Amino acid sequence: MNTIILSTKENSVDEIANRAAYILRSGGLVVFPTETVYGVGADAFNINAVNKIFDIKKRAKDNPLIFHIFSLDMLNTIAEITPLAKKLIKHFWPGPLTLILKSKIERKFTFGLDTIAVRMPDNLIALKIVEKLRKPVVAPSANISGKPSSTDFEHVLQDFHGKVDCIVNGGGTVYGIESTVIDISENKAILLRPGALSIEDIENLDIKVALADKWELKKRSPGTRYRHYAPDKPLILFENQSDLKSMLDLYNNAKIGYMGTYKLMFDLDKKIIFRNLEEYGRMLFSTLRYFDSVDVDIIIAQLPENKGIGRAIRDRLIRASGIDR
Repeated sequence: MNTIILSTKENSVDEIANRAAYILRSGGLVVFPTETVYGVGADAFNINAVNKIFDIKKRAKDNPLIFHIFSLDMLNTIAEITPLAKKLIKHFWPGPLTLILKSKIERKFTFGLDTIAVRMPDNLIALKIVEKLRKPVVAPSANISGKPSSTDFEHVLQDFHGKVDCIVNGGGTVYGIESTVIDISENKAILLRPGALSIEDIENLDIKVALADKWELKKRSPGTRYRHYAPDKPLILFENQSDLKSMLDLYNNAKIGYMGTYKLMFDLDKKIIFRNLEEYGRMLFSTLRYFDSVDVDIIIAQLPENKGIGRAIRDRLIRASGIDR
């Protein structure tokens, strides 16, 4: 397949959006940036196009997709908008928050569910593409399922050049980690997937966020049931300096790639030290991809505290390592 490359360095946002919308309207697939990660987009109401996403990503068919919208009018055509939804939308849209709402559309478009996952991305290119199409776009992360998500144009080329109709080069993404998914379909807030928006930010609005503990609830969200984000190299996790020392002693004959915020007083084969957790989240997937490309035997990664953005980083690392939780 001949993949068209559109770049913000050579085209205006309107030109990119018009071309991308035409391709989507014709049943094609377009990879475009959002503020979280790059997404593989299709017209949400074109079943054949949506099925192409599952095929090229090698994604399980029972793993639902998120509908991307550009306006509240568009939201109203596909989902029930409750007072709780309005409160969250007012504070966090556009932005890295996906809401699970009661659906108004046929179940064949929502993967058999009576709920629908929706978000309004905080990225001008993404919003303009959806606006020009005049229909929602489903757009899971641009990666082969199970592998690290794409947060830069080069990652997308590695995975999808020659497999999709168009790739939009919008540079690096802002957050580097996927959206937070909150189920509010029963008029209470339940966390299905931690992400770029912290639970603490939501709870600052006097909204109590509970953790999902039922399989049926987790079925409503992508990224909750399968191993995701995994590099090709073994990924070993640690929580504190003592654990790190034990790990290094255990694997002292291996070539080690280290990633975390702890500053090391000794040398390793390869190391990436992040200045803070925000940088850790933004560079998480690109760092996993980097270690797959260099000469290391294993990756040792720090697990942050289970709060703030650290909660999302932990979630991605645990899934990437294959730990059974």
